Amino acid sequence: MNPFIALQECVGVGLDQYSFVYCSLNADNVSGYIEGSFLLVLNENTQKFINDVRSLEFPDGKIIVLYDSGDYQGSTKAYWGLKAAGFEPRLLLRINTLPDGVTITPGSPPLIKKSSSAYLPFNNQVALTKTDLEQKNSFFQQLVQINYIAFDITDADGQILPSNQILEMMKNSGIRFVINRGSIVFGKKAFLGGLLLAYVTGKSVSVVIDEIQRPMDVERQKSQDFGEVSQSLEIYDRKNSEEFNKAYDYKATIGKQGVSVDAEKKLMNQHKENRTKDTAICSNCVVV
Repeated sequence: MNPFIALQECVGVGLDQYSFVYCSLNADNVSGYIEGSFLLVLNENTQKFINDVRSLEFPDGKIIVLYDSGDYQGSTKAYWGLKAAGFEPRLLLRINTLPDGVTITPGSPPLIKKSSSAYLPFNNQVALTKTDLEQKNSFFQQLVQINYIAFDITDADGQILPSNQILEMMKNSGIRFVINRGSIVFGKKAFLGGLLLAYVTGKSVSVVIDEIQRPMDVERQKSQDFGEVSQSLEIYDRKNSEEFNKAYDYKATIGKQGVSVDAEKKLMNQHKENRTKDTAICSNCVVV
């Protein structure tokens, strides 16, 4: 399902069919909202954020639509939290022109209702903490780092751009990924980037809630390719290897030494090659 929705589409179906939620990192920054909305304040502490999401109460039978001031920071974070809690929310695209029948009310909307306890489940295969990532026994997905998204995702009418056009812009922005594999996305723009990646690839996508700037922040990685498990002590530089190497033939980097594991699993030290701009680690992304 396309996770994005334009306000004009909501008007066409009927605004009473939707539950609008304004998502903000700071309640004091809200200056106006779609009439009938509720306010969800996002806690910066990851565990408190998860507990808040697990406590939310929504009217039955309505489609949840998340939005924010237009930068997608709050709404995309809330999207992944709600998705992990079992909801199927939609993300409201930036409003270019206010459709007829929509009223923007000044001030801040009422807070969304929460239960006294965190009663909902939370799927940490959809939204992961850094600890969840460290404890994964195997990786069937590629790791994709997204720190910058410097392009608009909507057209002049406020509709989401075609997936092939966004795919091309992501590649031109230096975001590296394999289109036919699932992904775990991390970085400063992981929440929006993960949504776009799911939209253009149609594959499963998970996001890391905690901000991880470098893949080596994950102290011990375990990767699995083609049914055989191999371990690496740092993110595997697939750029300098064949995509379909056997799982027991890999390289990992430890400090200034490289460790090569052959088919007989014997270790030998070798000098680490200098990285160039063609390596898998760049300022914006990395693919494992």
